[in-house]
Amino acid sequence: MYPTDVMKTRAQVVSKRTPIVETFVNILRTEGLGTFYRGITSPIVAEAPKRAVKFSCNERYKSLFVNPTTNTMSNFGAVAAGSLAGVTEAFVNCPFEVIKVRMQTDAVAYATTFRCLTQILRSDKPLANLYKGIESHVWRNATWNGAYFGLIGTLRNLYPTTNLVTDNQKTLHTLAIGTFAGGFASCLSTPFDVVKSRMQQQQQLRQLSGGFHYRYTIPSLVHIAMHESPANLYKGLYLRLLRLAPGGGVMVLVFDRITEFLQDF
Repeated sequence: MYPTDVMKTRAQVVSKRTPIVETFVNILRTEGLGTFYRGITSPIVAEAPKRAVKFSCNERYKSLFVNPTTNTMSNFGAVAAGSLAGVTEAFVNCPFEVIKVRMQTDAVAYATTFRCLTQILRSDKPLANLYKGIESHVWRNATWNGAYFGLIGTLRNLYPTTNLVTDNQKTLHTLAIGTFAGGFASCLSTPFDVVKSRMQQQQQLRQLSGGFHYRYTIPSLVHIAMHESPANLYKGLYLRLLRLAPGGGVMVLVFDRITEFLQDF
């Protein structure tokens, strides 16, 4: 699924709207098949720690919103816990995202992921550059995680597994809920993802019309909507849905299975 993320990022950092198929063909013809996997090392390294932070922090933050009398949590509590987990996850994942975005969009400046990292570390402000776009990253992750975990809790309350008999039925139930929640969360968070991509790729930012600098999230959202098109706030949405909707189903299923396995000890 990584090639869809490359095409998504390429679409987000420019103002022109280009069909997905045309983007795919252009990359394949002018840059080659390997471009679809540029920067893949960064998300691979980040995957385990960011998922661990996402789910462990969500479980920890949920305890802050549990009613001590009834030992239950409201839908608002589920959303709040998920959002806080997203904020925490953003600070873990942001440096990896910066490297990934730059590798995906600039084949000239960065030959390898390691060289991209070393160039950032040798810059005047290495820490600031590694956390470029952190504000929009926090907005994106807080929105995605809040919607995802909040909706999963709501759907599980509305559609419990009490009437399901076989393990296959319960598995499909979990996958369906996670997939729907992942898709819904992606729809809500895509505008923040667009701004994040633009903040993290400075070379492409200078090529955008008007000389606008993407420093803060809300002004950037307004600028894109007014000077380009409101539709540009959702650039790459279909590609995100293709990856994150089924990914949301798989994530919650794996988490549930691991939790059940550990509880048996």
